[in-house]
Amino acid sequence: MQISDFNQLLLSNNLFAGCDASLLEEAPFDSKNLLHLKVGDDLFSAHGSACIGILLSGRCAIYSADPSKKVLMRFVFPGEAVGVASLFSTARPTTHITACNDSGAYFLVLSRDDIDSLFSTPFGDKIRNNILSFLSNRVSFLNSRIACITGGSAERKLAIFLNSAMDATLSLEFDIGMSMKSLANALNIGRASLYRAFDSLEKEKVLIRNGTSVTVINREHLLNIFK
Repeated sequence: MQISDFNQLLLSNNLFAGCDASLLEEAPFDSKNLLHLKVGDDLFSAHGSACIGILLSGRCAIYSADPSKKVLMRFVFPGEAVGVASLFSTARPTTHITACNDSGAYFLVLSRDDIDSLFSTPFGDKIRNNILSFLSNRVSFLNSRIACITGGSAERKLAIFLNSAMDATLSLEFDIGMSMKSLANALNIGRASLYRAFDSLEKEKVLIRNGTSVTVINREHLLNIFK
């Protein structure tokens, strides 16, 4: 896998909004920035320290770091960035970011030194403002999800995944991107519970599923599951 294959995906990330391809010439990334996570691997453990990770391929899930309870926070899709808050914090990362796709996941990882070098480019001010905006939006996201991440039926956990997918793809039609077994493992539920959750949402005319393809026809109802 070559970084050049993902330049467009990289520049489409919100952290680099307003930048163009010349950024890659000013602060080129090389193979040391690529990280392949196997299923179940944790991003921060695999990298060895806090970092910003931009998912290039695969699917990942974010869980709370509380060892006494595995709480699903959200899912990560290609093009999204994770670890931004941890990179600028003096505390240890408070979440686990694990690969849940059958083939694992590829990240472009950026250390604090990498980010500092980006601040020195002509796009430094844009990137700095984009990071501040990202962190503000993440706080708003977490405030809206506190009620739903602490508990959860299989239907609620599935709703978290589906809403994450729609936010990432900006579409009501998308492919899950993993097998039912992998999705059940990522949601920390049994496959039978996952199928029942899908069946329930289909009977309630919230979505239509065809294999791993999903079409959401009533997102408002899906959002109400969080309330």
